[in-house]
Amino acid sequence: MNADGKAEAVVSTSTCGASTCFEQEQVLAWNGATYENLLEGASDDLPYPDVKMRDTGDGIYALDVTGTGFGSVGAGPYRVRTRAWSYDPASGRWKVSGETLEPPRYRIHALHDADAAFEVGDYETAIVLYQRVINDRTLLDWIDPPLEQADLGAYARFKLIVLYTQSGQPDEAERCFSELKAGPTAGNWRDYTEMADTYLQGVAIAGHGCPAARYFAETHAGQILFPLGSAAFGYANPDYTLEDICP
Repeated sequence: MNADGKAEAVVSTSTCGASTCFEQEQVLAWNGATYENLLEGASDDLPYPDVKMRDTGDGIYALDVTGTGFGSVGAGPYRVRTRAWSYDPASGRWKVSGETLEPPRYRIHALHDADAAFEVGDYETAIVLYQRVINDRTLLDWIDPPLEQADLGAYARFKLIVLYTQSGQPDEAERCFSELKAGPTAGNWRDYTEMADTYLQGVAIAGHGCPAARYFAETHAGQILFPLGSAAFGYANPDYTLEDICP
């Protein structure tokens, strides 16, 4: 596997719960006295894995482990994730070299990508993805499409307000706030609208609105945090924290 003329073996150890199985991969090589595992890192968090060896073109193989999904509906919508290990000649071991997610098929996963882009300052990508959450009807919903579209759409508008305010685009922030105020009463729309109002008041009074928005989310967790996390979308999806709401 590493072009050293010696044999290595990929070995999997499986563990299964009530509905889902996982595997810890190893790359075993004989060191003259015993078999040594040359794979660093864990793979046993990837449900029902598909394991493939990938020829990198130089006689050295990488290892790709893809989590294909949980066996329980309680996990919610799952996003296929592939973790790659590449051989490191300096250490003589396979190390994690990357992790990729499939493009978002579900609305909640598009929201996760939008928030991730916002967090690293990639505002252009974040805006496009928040707009997808709001407008893209090809994205899948989970249990209650009208409710999820209302909640996630309202939250995406709130995040656009924060983004536009922080990037010096107050007119765009006000446009998004007007959309919130004119929106439906479905789900928790009004709560997200009130949080946006609280944020903008904090900006006007103190020059920053995130502390006010986080306090609102903390005191209205059932209306703000729970509709975005595992309570609504299953344990395969992360819960939102106060820092996630307003960075």
